[in-house]
Amino acid sequence: MTQFWSNWRRLWCMWLAGVTISATVAFPQPPHLSVPGQPTHAWTEFTSEGVSVRAIINGPDCPSVSVDGESIPMAVRAKSSAEFPVTTCQTLIPSGAKSAVVNGQTLALAPRKLRRIVVIGDTGCRLKGAEVQDCNDPKIWPFATMIRNAAAKHPDLVIHVGDYYYRETSCPEQRPGCNGSPHGDLWDSWRLDFFDPASSLLAAAPWIFARGNHEQCGRGSSGWFRFLDAASAPLTCPATSAPFAVHFDRLQLDVIDTADVVDKQLSIDRLAFYQKQISAIPANASVNKKQEATWVITHKPLWGYELTRAGQSMIAQNPMLAAAAEMMDTPRSVQLPGVDLLLAGHIHLFGALDFSSNQASLRPAQLIVGDSGTALDSADVRSGEETIDGLLAKYVVKGNFGYFVLDRKKKGWTGILYSTEDAPLVRCTYHQRQIECQAVE
Repeated sequence: MTQFWSNWRRLWCMWLAGVTISATVAFPQPPHLSVPGQPTHAWTEFTSEGVSVRAIINGPDCPSVSVDGESIPMAVRAKSSAEFPVTTCQTLIPSGAKSAVVNGQTLALAPRKLRRIVVIGDTGCRLKGAEVQDCNDPKIWPFATMIRNAAAKHPDLVIHVGDYYYRETSCPEQRPGCNGSPHGDLWDSWRLDFFDPASSLLAAAPWIFARGNHEQCGRGSSGWFRFLDAASAPLTCPATSAPFAVHFDRLQLDVIDTADVVDKQLSIDRLAFYQKQISAIPANASVNKKQEATWVITHKPLWGYELTRAGQSMIAQNPMLAAAAEMMDTPRSVQLPGVDLLLAGHIHLFGALDFSSNQASLRPAQLIVGDSGTALDSADVRSGEETIDGLLAKYVVKGNFGYFVLDRKKKGWTGILYSTEDAPLVRCTYHQRQIECQAVE
């Protein structure tokens, strides 16, 4: 492996270390399925081994999947437990399959041509101590509404950049906006935070899931490893999701776990962990001339533009990772030479950073989609230029709820950030390492 790739891998692991409901309506109780063995939810997701069918079953026995008319049994991924009284089932779909059906539900398979991608992130309803979001009010927590709108656009792929589980503590008494909500790393919390509202989009396209810091060990890790992690079997904490690559025509997507990276602390004893993790990152195929681009998908952005609660701008920095990666000085050579675009969330707004004015695009473009449901960081639309980690960047940030749609063009992609009302908020054009975005007036 070249020195470039050693540096790239070390950098990544170290730097990235709905209809209004009356406020008096109680939170709906879990319906569960009345028919044992029927999936409560079923979907397809990309893993290092190919496309995996996942199903959550009310009962102990996994169903079979009909793939092009041939029955393929699903295996138990995770058995029922007190906290998760459902069974998780899985099986791999053979490459080239044209159809897959589980108990009458047609599943979305890998697209023959990747034309449209929906990107979402930071989607759950925040319940954590004094930070309370009205989960019962779709204007306050609009995830389900946006999901339905996104599904209606018929994407070929959905990318979630992490943070699914947010219901960590109980709803305060006399707070009708979240009355009756479950909390804790339990099936009902995961069902209401993600699976129920996301059901239409889970059926519309295959997904790529990135792990967020809300899925850390001690937070939402049990649900993450049981349901969504790409590994062939649930991992046990302490654990890190293994990086993997997904290949499409002229596009490679590398998925990285940055859930445990501490944002604003310098901790030397953690550096060895991230250095060790780097050796598992898949080799980047953008050196192959047949690849049009390589994108890296992760939860925490390598570079980001963050707004404080008071609305004052500040650069999102990670002292530990920045120091370890030696990126604080002005770069004199191309950074991450095999990467064209970074997709992340974590900061609860939409952001786009473009470094292409710096000679020969010394850095890849950075997109942040952390605005898809959870309580937002306070930010009006802002744009301008800012020096970020030694390089001048053009930026656009937008502090509204939204989901992002990328459409492939002859050269590059166009992107639109859509609002809760499904109106365009920001329009972008992206090609290679350059992204230009403008807010819609």
